[in-house]
Amino acid sequence: RFTYGLLELGDELFVRKEFVDRMANFIEARGYKSLDEVPEEAFDAATQSALKATFKDDNRITRLVSGIKKNTGLVGEVAMPFTKTPANIAVRAFDYSPAGLAMGIRRWVKNGGDPSAYIDEISKGLTGTVAVGLGWLLYKAGIITGPASENPDQAQYDEMQGKLPCSIKIGNNYYTFDWVQPASSALILGSTLASEAEKDGGLDGQAIAEAFKRSVVAMGDTLLDMSPLQSLSDIFGGCETPTGNLINEIVEFPQRLI
Repeated sequence: RFTYGLLELGDELFVRKEFVDRMANFIEARGYKSLDEVPEEAFDAATQSALKATFKDDNRITRLVSGIKKNTGLVGEVAMPFTKTPANIAVRAFDYSPAGLAMGIRRWVKNGGDPSAYIDEISKGLTGTVAVGLGWLLYKAGIITGPASENPDQAQYDEMQGKLPCSIKIGNNYYTFDWVQPASSALILGSTLASEAEKDGGLDGQAIAEAFKRSVVAMGDTLLDMSPLQSLSDIFGGCETPTGNLINEIVEFPQRLI
C-alpha cells in the first residue's frame, strides 16, 4: 500500500497537467468565456485523457486482468500486485499498430457517423503503422536489431559478441530500446518482420504470423520484467522466455481439462 501511494503521488502532477491542458485547448477552440459554459462531456473527456496519459484508465483489458487477479485470491495478489499499468501499456501497444488502425477503420465503417469521433483512434493506428515501417527500414540499414535468434546457439553467440536483441547500434555498442514501452512495440514488430523476410521462405502468411508472435513475446518479456509483474516473470521463467512459457500454458490449459 505504501508503494502504491508513492506511485499515485508521482502520477498526480502528470494527471493534473494533462487535464488542464486538454480543458484549456477545448475552451480555447470553442471560445468559452466561463467554466459554466463548458459542457459536462468536456470534463469527462479531459479526465479520460488524463487517465490515459498515465496508464490509469479503465477498459475491457484492465477489467479482465483485474478480474483474474481477484478470482485467484492470494496467488493473484502475489503474482500480480499491480495490474492496471501493465495492462494499459499492452492496450496502447495495440492502439499504435496496424491492428489498431484496422480496428479504428472497422468501427468507423460499421458504426458510421461523424468521422471526427474516430480520428484519434485511426491516427494512433496510422502512427503505429508508420513506426512499423520505420522499424523495418532501420533493421535493414543495420541500425537496430530484432528479437533474439530462434536458434539458441546463434542467440548465445550474438550475446557473447555484445549484439543485444531489440537494440540500437551506436558505434560498436548496442543499447536496448525494448523497455521504452509502448513506443518501442511498433519498432520491434517492424524489425521482426524484416528479419522474417530474410528467411528462405520469404514473408508469407505464416512468416507474418510468426513475426507477430515473436514481437508479442519480446514485448511481453519486457512487461514481465517490470517490477509490478516481476513475480510472474519468476513463475514462468524456464527453458523458454517467460512470455513464451505463459502463452504455452494458456494454450495447453484447455487440453489438460479434457
